Amino acid sequence: MRKSASLEFRTSQSPLDLNNDDGFDFPGTILPNKYEVLSMPHMEERKCCNCFYCTPMLKLLDWMEPSACRRWGVVLCMISTGVVAGVLIGLFAPSWGPAASMNSNSGGNESNDATINDTTAVTQGNESGSNGTVGMIPSSMPSPSILPSNTSYAPSPFDMASLPTLQQGPPPPLLDRKDALLSLLLQSSKVPSQSLSYAQYQATMWMIQDDPLYLNPNTNQTQYIIERYVLVLLYMSMGGIGKSNGGQWVNSAGFLSELTTCDWMGVTCKEDGIVIEMIIFENNGLSSSIPPELSLLSSLKHLDLNNNDITGIIPSEIGLLQHLNYINLSHNDFKNEIPNSLFNCSKLQYIDLSNNNLVGSISSNIGSLLDLTSIALSNNVLVGSVPREIGNLSFLESLSLHENYLSGPIPPEIYNATSLRSIRLFKNTLNGSINDNIKHLVNLSKFVTYMLLTNI
Repeated sequence: MRKSASLEFRTSQSPLDLNNDDGFDFPGTILPNKYEVLSMPHMEERKCCNCFYCTPMLKLLDWMEPSACRRWGVVLCMISTGVVAGVLIGLFAPSWGPAASMNSNSGGNESNDATINDTTAVTQGNESGSNGTVGMIPSSMPSPSILPSNTSYAPSPFDMASLPTLQQGPPPPLLDRKDALLSLLLQSSKVPSQSLSYAQYQATMWMIQDDPLYLNPNTNQTQYIIERYVLVLLYMSMGGIGKSNGGQWVNSAGFLSELTTCDWMGVTCKEDGIVIEMIIFENNGLSSSIPPELSLLSSLKHLDLNNNDITGIIPSEIGLLQHLNYINLSHNDFKNEIPNSLFNCSKLQYIDLSNNNLVGSISSNIGSLLDLTSIALSNNVLVGSVPREIGNLSFLESLSLHENYLSGPIPPEIYNATSLRSIRLFKNTLNGSINDNIKHLVNLSKFVTYMLLTNI
């Protein structure tokens, strides 16, 4: 005999706390139509789920055996859940996803077949009264979700006019003056900010904070800024600023003033009044060493720093001055070797490095300076032989290699330099005899011939 179940209901205006002993727990749950369960005997055997909308259905299953009741209860629960989910999706789906956007832009067109062959841009939806946004892709490209698998797609000819006009944004903001100037000067020196020397730091800070011209790389010519910085650095690193008396230079007129660099003492520029061509600081109290940034004066033709107290080495960067035709660094205290890069300055006509403490030998590359007219390397500590390549210098008029430690014979090729007027090789350790070809040097004076012969 199957057990019968009875349900008793009563109406209620407020939820009740139910404590039934039949295995069900409805903590404050209000059933549809405000019914509340008072008693439900024998339901322990027929419990299938706790869904509030399934519970009234158990009345329909009262005639079944308990096992069948549980199976069909689960089925009914799943069916009812699917029905509710379907209703919710049907209510809200039209406002979700790409389909809604396409419907909004198409002005309510219900034909799906038209979207496959339609090559009209999405912007036509705006013309038909829709409020959709302008699409960035022409509608001739069908959506993969609506393209049948057996349909071959051939894009329509591309029409530039169908694309919306892109609004160009403003250009990226320029660096402020301080950052732009600092970046330019650091790049010019090729030194990271944490590795700046004291003089480099001083020159950089003067350009940024104290320069009366208040130059800005965003508006001024960068080459002019760089060359101004080089002169400031040369001034600060070579004794222009002293600890007490404001500097050791004999004459520093115009330096660190509001005047353009072309009006500073010893500086000459091109006609444009910007690019520096000539620096003459002869006998002016310069000291310390030449900063390598001097090579940034890319148009420099004439460099005269003779008769000062400059020490250290001749920077190899000087070989970057491709327009240099005159260099005089004599009567200083340069040490180390003559940089081989100096002979890369192919336009050089005059070289005077005499009266220093230069060591090493004379490079054979000196023969590549075909425009050279005068060489003065005397009174140094040079060793080795006289380069035979000097014979290639057809315009050479003066050769002064005296008072060194040169050795070996005088190369016969030297007599091929027929423009020679003066040869000074005395006070070396040269040996051998003078070749008879010396007679081809028709411009050579007798006095200089004597100077050639006297060695120790």
